[in-house]
Amino acid sequence: MESSTDSDGRSWSETVDVFVRDLIRGLESRLRRAGVEPGLISEAISLALFRLAPRIAPTIGRYFSGDVYARAIWKSILIDTLRTEGAQRGSGLSGKRQILRLSEIDRHNIVSSEPVDVEVQLLVQDALDRLPSDEKADLCRYFIAGFNLCEISKMNGESHTTVGRRVQRATARARRILEPL
Repeated sequence: MESSTDSDGRSWSETVDVFVRDLIRGLESRLRRAGVEPGLISEAISLALFRLAPRIAPTIGRYFSGDVYARAIWKSILIDTLRTEGAQRGSGLSGKRQILRLSEIDRHNIVSSEPVDVEVQLLVQDALDRLPSDEKADLCRYFIAGFNLCEISKMNGESHTTVGRRVQRATARARRILEPL
């Protein structure tokens, strides 16, 4: 497929590069205009590329350009990204719970001079100890180190979906253990 050219005389790889570049620009500009924060824009673009990868040829055949495709999908990608982000942050239906990433600590005054409750420390340690090692590693990479799911999937050599499910499963298990808090 590499050696074939399109009507503009571009190779398949050049066509894909141009399409993806236009898709990224189109999504980024639409999401910025909608007032989406930069971190979520990055997650939304990652999700769009993740969904595009297995069906790149039919998508390029169906849409005139990456920008046209971006126009078609940007709202659904944003909704899915917000839902995923909300689920991963523990907001659930109430929207009240929030787990901070290290990158967000500076924006919140969570450092206090009060001593940390030893019981809370033990419960958190117990929750982490009960998780299988792969779940514990991915959970720590996501919530503590601040890596996104795409970065973790590259580290593990696994699909984005597998890592996302593992993080959700680990989060749910840890929450059940930490309910007394």
